[in-house]
Amino acid sequence: MATYVIGDIHGCFKTLQRLLQSLDLQPQDRLWCVGDLINRGPHSLEVVEWAMKNQHRVQVVLGNHELHLLACYFGAETSDNDTLDELLSLSERDRREVLEWVRRQPLLYEATIASQKVAMVHAGVDARWTWTEIKKRAARIEIALRQDDQLEELAKAHPSRKRRKRKISEAQGELTSSSNIRDEVSHKPQWIDDLKWFTRVRTLDQSGEPVGWFKGSADELHPQLEPWFIAYSRACHQTALGTYPDRLFYGHWAAYGLQRADLYCGLDSGCIWGRHLSAVRVEDNQLYQAETVETALIPKNIRTTLKEVH
Repeated sequence: MATYVIGDIHGCFKTLQRLLQSLDLQPQDRLWCVGDLINRGPHSLEVVEWAMKNQHRVQVVLGNHELHLLACYFGAETSDNDTLDELLSLSERDRREVLEWVRRQPLLYEATIASQKVAMVHAGVDARWTWTEIKKRAARIEIALRQDDQLEELAKAHPSRKRRKRKISEAQGELTSSSNIRDEVSHKPQWIDDLKWFTRVRTLDQSGEPVGWFKGSADELHPQLEPWFIAYSRACHQTALGTYPDRLFYGHWAAYGLQRADLYCGLDSGCIWGRHLSAVRVEDNQLYQAETVETALIPKNIRTTLKEVH
């Protein structure tokens, strides 16, 4: 039995099928997906249906785009770049089925494969936490996501809700609107704050806190910022052998590209940006890639540059 870990799919179902064909899969083989199966690409519904149909062999962790979908189901708004219409316009019965499947996927998954303890998360972890603490925080979030009232809290903390409240308040001339919005955000549950590590972190500032604004490449990295996986690697080396996984798989950072090291492996190779969808076989670290079939998006920084030029 082989286990393949697949990078961010982002609704690129045709590219996914091309990649799977190159793997020469056997019936007993397992497929791990590092999250962000959906959104931005044109076939999010097909990807979800594939994962649900094959859940006996497909293991998923939640990414920020799955969390975005859950928030939209509970009142948040989509953005201009979203391609979630098919998922959001399903019949009540089908929408509930998708909702229940998504909300029951873990944030963190670990297993022993070929004598290795390996784990998977979408974006990263806080290296200041012990591995036991990391698992406890992930489990707490997973429990919260299965409760409707907690998903309502997630929707309240969504940027679209804050933008809408600000627009309404400004239209009504409410001078205290900004402080009201800040108060609402400050009272969000701790588990929502922890989500930034599992689903959004890329870089850290000098105090070890995540920096949300940087999404660029290694060449663009500010000297005062550090990739989260460097801090994680230090923590692994400074801790007793066997405390952390032998290898941690993740995605999320497309601009940085593949990150393959002894202790970690980043697999978002920019499929939705016109590059590749990547997979690694856990047992021997063999890399497989498929070129993007779907129409690619243009990265935000390039869109901004083109706008300035024209």
